[in-house]
Parts: sequence; structure tokens; C-alpha cells
Amino acid sequence: MEINAKEQLSDYIEGRRKSLNFPVSEVGTKFQKEVWSQLKDIPYGESLSYGEVALSVGGTNYSRAVGGACNKNPLLIYIPCHRVTSQRGLGGFAIDIGVKEKLLAIELSKSSSSRQ
Repeated sequence: MEINAKEQLSDYIEGRRKSLNFPVSEVGTKFQKEVWSQLKDIPYGESLSYGEVALSVGGTNYSRAVGGACNKNPLLIYIPCHRVTSQRGLGGFAIDIGVKEKLLAIELSKSSSSRQ
């Protein structure tokens, strides 16, 4: 039986779930969708820099564009843009940097637990 989106998100926030698999519809440009696809491949409890993601979508000069795609991400936990950080720190977050810190903290504290 598939768990619904609300339950999956609740379980994620509580640290009981490390992946989400409910259906979503991603609306964005071709580039944004390419970036978002790369973000979904970042493992739970890990992070990449904007530059590292940029390399996978076109080159180091795409770092700002990657940041822009992260900022336009309409599905903040499902597409884990919180896992993308600046080389000098956390970087930005579309809603509140404190939320990014909390999401990363949840994942870091639970990353040694068994994966789902």
C-alpha cells in the first residue's frame, strides 16, 4: 500500500523516511527540470555545491543559473534543493535559510539509520 504525500512528508520531517515517492507534476523550464533531476540524485544526508551541480548540467559558469533553478523549485522537499550549498556556507533558500538548516540537520542526524 502506497503512503500518501502528507504521511510521507510527515515521516520525512520526523526522520522516519529518507525518500519520497508520491506522484508530482514538475512545472519549469527545460534547464530547471534538468537541474531538479540532478538534485534528486543527491543522496539523503549529503550535499553538493552549486558549482558541482553546475558541472553536471553544463559547466562551472552555470553556478548562478543552478542557484536560480533551486530558487524556482516549487517542491522544496521532494526536489531537495536544500542539499545544494555554497562553497562558502549554506547559500540561499527560497523560503527561509533556517528551514534549510533544519532540513539538513534532520538528514545528518538520521543519515546513519537504515535507508528506505
